[in-house]
Amino acid sequence: MKRVLRMLLPTALVLLTAGGCNESGNGNDGAERRVVLSAEEVHEGWFFASGDQVMILGTVNGDVYVAGGTVRIDGTVNGDVLAAGGKISINGTVTDDLRAAGGNIECNGSVGKNVSIAGGSLQVTKDAEIGGGLLAAGGEIHLGGSVQHDVMVTGGEAQLSGLVGGNVKFSGGGIATIHGARIQGGLQAVVANADRAQIDPGTVDGTVEITVTKPDTRGFILGLSPIRFWLKLIWALSLIVSAIVLILLTPATVGNAGQTVWLHPWWCLLLGFAGFLLTPIAAVALCATFIGLPLGLFLLTLYFWFLYLSQMILGVVVGQRVFMPGSTGRFILAAVAGIILVQVLTFVPYLGVLVIVAGLLLGLGSIMEVLRRRLGPDVKMSPPIV
Repeated sequence: MKRVLRMLLPTALVLLTAGGCNESGNGNDGAERRVVLSAEEVHEGWFFASGDQVMILGTVNGDVYVAGGTVRIDGTVNGDVLAAGGKISINGTVTDDLRAAGGNIECNGSVGKNVSIAGGSLQVTKDAEIGGGLLAAGGEIHLGGSVQHDVMVTGGEAQLSGLVGGNVKFSGGGIATIHGARIQGGLQAVVANADRAQIDPGTVDGTVEITVTKPDTRGFILGLSPIRFWLKLIWALSLIVSAIVLILLTPATVGNAGQTVWLHPWWCLLLGFAGFLLTPIAAVALCATFIGLPLGLFLLTLYFWFLYLSQMILGVVVGQRVFMPGSTGRFILAAVAGIILVQVLTFVPYLGVLVIVAGLLLGLGSIMEVLRRRLGPDVKMSPPIV
């Protein structure tokens, strides 16, 4: 229970007591925001930061929650790390768990427990040490360090050249183990073609199981099965209807949500990432007690409603920036056009997944930020674009 509370309290603090959009202050909207914890500094307690650059060179005695264009952790974190950004580098020491999502993630340091990472390019270099297990999803994955427990990987291409103390499970385009790698357990791989599983002799101590997936011969519409295609169409129409209704009821709030994403994307990404992971844990913890059950169910309902609305927000942002609406009527047309454009992009292989995830995290983060401002009367709301 203490562990659960330790994970829940940061979210509550962010929502209710955060005074600005990043640790270093809001700054000018056009200026680069940079957050640096110098090598001589020791930060006690949870560390929150967002900006174009976030660098931790010193020591944090607590959990770290960061988002930015570039995130670097060269110092020591005596706790968990939750990071999101364009490029993430872990060169120092993380004593507990590491969870990260970004375009390019590189781990050169030491992680005491488990690592969960997702991104376009993922590298665990030869100098990296992971004391627990590794869960990775990405386009290109290279594992060259040491992982003490199991490894689960899904993605386009994976290459293993390091040490794995447990089993390896892979699903994706192709996997290769090169000379010098050692998997002390077994290896299970699911690939589209047997030739894409290249296992160097002597690199796996246990059994090797290669499963080849059979191609689906059913008819497709724009790369999707007919059922998935029509469900996506209904989903897009529901987002359009929701946007129209919400803009008619409260255009300023919807405008503020879109503007918040545009002005403070990394803060929204950080809030969305934290909220997505921690809110359901909070709801389940509340439901475990009879007194907290109604509040837990309400929080869970609110959570799913916000997840739904998050997919609408990205379309609102696109509509605002592309069409520059000047009235409520034009705002509705711009939002509808933006939602359609975003939904079309979700049909593109690989890019579609990134668009959905970006909309989910940015949209959820902007909703949480607008809610935070509503709960903090001393903090001014950003003026709506409409």
